[in-house]
Amino acid sequence: PLLVTKGETYYLVLDNVYENGEGHTIYFYYEEPVKIQGVIVDENQKPLKTEIALTNQKGDTIHLGGSDVNGAYSFKVNLRKSVNYVLNFYNDSSFTFSKNIKLADSTGLRDIRTVLPKLKKGTKYGIGSINFYPGLSQHLPSTIPSMVNLHKLMAKNPSLRIRIIGHTNGCGGGELSDNRAKAIKQFLTKKGIDNIRIETYGMGCKQMLYQLPGATLEQQEQNRRVEVMVLEY
Repeated sequence: PLLVTKGETYYLVLDNVYENGEGHTIYFYYEEPVKIQGVIVDENQKPLKTEIALTNQKGDTIHLGGSDVNGAYSFKVNLRKSVNYVLNFYNDSSFTFSKNIKLADSTGLRDIRTVLPKLKKGTKYGIGSINFYPGLSQHLPSTIPSMVNLHKLMAKNPSLRIRIIGHTNGCGGGELSDNRAKAIKQFLTKKGIDNIRIETYGMGCKQMLYQLPGATLEQQEQNRRVEVMVLEY
């Protein structure tokens, strides 16, 4: 990024280095400094010391830090307009969770209260941001940190067995929801998690978070998700 001052003039000069004059594509954007702060607790309102990573739509880490013994955290970052970011929370004995944020929510970013539930047998957890492209079992790039946190959780807790539940945005997708669950299982097993520790199940369109028609594009993306049920812990 380039810091600019009112009244200054800048010139962008490019040499067309491509054959046949194909030229360049240039993207300009504006970043605004934002303060993000909040508190992380368990379901009994006890503070949690937690790892926190802020990532962009490509899954790149923008900020890496954590909460203190009181569960509190605060940091400043530069965010772009019209870009979605993800706050990823991780604690060894709690279920991982991710929260979508954007610059338009700047006032709400100063008081984020997050509840990370303890791992319990028989409980189903919404991860928050493992979502997929429309009609595909390919996950979005922004979901990678959440998947990595899920792997860390299983590696840290060898007695943990889970069922990954896939969902679709609308009916008629056939085996799509099951394939989405299997895709996340494949990611985990490739990283060394034993195959027998993970079951998969396709829920189809039976538990959509937002019903069609009427759901926004963002809400439809949230329908294309997976959830995790703890089978043993």
